Amino acid sequence: MGFVLSMLVLVALILGGGAAAIYFLDSINRNRTDAHPADSGGPPPSSVQQVREDKVAKAWQEEAKQVLGEFLAANTPAGKAAFSIRGSELLPQMNAFYGRGPVDDSDTPLSGFAAADLGDGDHKRGIYRMVFDRPPQFEMKDFFGPLAPLEVQMKVKEPDLLLSSLARAGNFTSEPVKVDVFFKRGADGLMKIDWDTFVQTKYRTFRSFSELPDPGNSAVFRVFVMEDVPENGRGTLGHKTYKIVDPAYRGDSVRVEVPVDSELGRALSKVNYLGVKDARMITKTATLELEWTHEASPRLAIKRFLCWEFLGIGGEAVPGARAGQ
Repeated sequence: MGFVLSMLVLVALILGGGAAAIYFLDSINRNRTDAHPADSGGPPPSSVQQVREDKVAKAWQEEAKQVLGEFLAANTPAGKAAFSIRGSELLPQMNAFYGRGPVDDSDTPLSGFAAADLGDGDHKRGIYRMVFDRPPQFEMKDFFGPLAPLEVQMKVKEPDLLLSSLARAGNFTSEPVKVDVFFKRGADGLMKIDWDTFVQTKYRTFRSFSELPDPGNSAVFRVFVMEDVPENGRGTLGHKTYKIVDPAYRGDSVRVEVPVDSELGRALSKVNYLGVKDARMITKTATLELEWTHEASPRLAIKRFLCWEFLGIGGEAVPGARAGQ
């Protein structure tokens, strides 16, 4: 009997201790909850902010894809103009550029474009960007040429011109294709495309213009501008040298001289850094009109400074600053 009573007392003590432990742990949990009410449920504030940003990004990207898809599908200049900034104003230029016949943009399909972040500052101004970037490609069926003779393979004999041509992969490689597409939301809330930048980057019109001298010919381009050293280290007294670069193809660039004491020189002085102590290179986007001069040896020059940033996107034309003024 005494043994049974002892066992009952021991069980009671164990049950009482367990209840006390449960009560103690529950008190700790309640205290933690009271001290950190934000942890009681739901995602932390940082996660909520990230979700909001993702939703905003997805919204503009979906809208941009829809506009770009309709722009690419349009096979007439008028169709392109309907989705372009200043479309009605640019229609005559579009007609001249595309000529007769349907316009085919199937070589740069919508699926190849990706969103490019410009930052909150531009997004708040209703400016967005997408890019198409296809690396060089070559056809394998064209690459495989005739097998070289054993003497050539063992480097005992040099290959002839025909064999060298057939064996050079670069001869069958297509050029890379890079397209910059900028979108701007207008006062009516609609998002439209900057046709000028699209054409300039897709068809590399900047390179075509700068490589082929054509006295008196001029054209407007969206570019990067920075101060540079003179060609061959020999500059003209009283002039500054500037490097002008295509925004999509950094290898497509030219150097031009501008009189320091001119309206154009003063406009471009914002990027001057050479000769300034502790200064670093400054690169800015700008819209310029370039021209080939009427000389025995035509040279490329800046005819007119239109604005910083890209015209119609982030910049508006200012009264023309010209060389020599």
